[in-house]
Amino acid sequence: YVVFYEQFIKLCNERDVKPSVVAEAIGLNKSTATGWKRGTIPTDITIQKLADYFGVEIEEHTSELQSHLNLV
Repeated sequence: YVVFYEQFIKLCNERDVKPSVVAEAIGLNKSTATGWKRGTIPTDITIQKLADYFGVEIEEHTSELQSHLNLV
């Protein structure tokens, strides 16, 4: 899930918003982003909330059995 976290940070940086602020904005604890950095896997619901927050689509890589945020 390194790809997920890298994309998450990229989206945060592009919008000049801290990861903890994004986590709180979608209803999660602000420390959740630190968990993602350490390898915690976000739920599908959380990924959808992040996609909605950033206004991006979710690209599913079924061959890798993972999802990550993808810029439109």
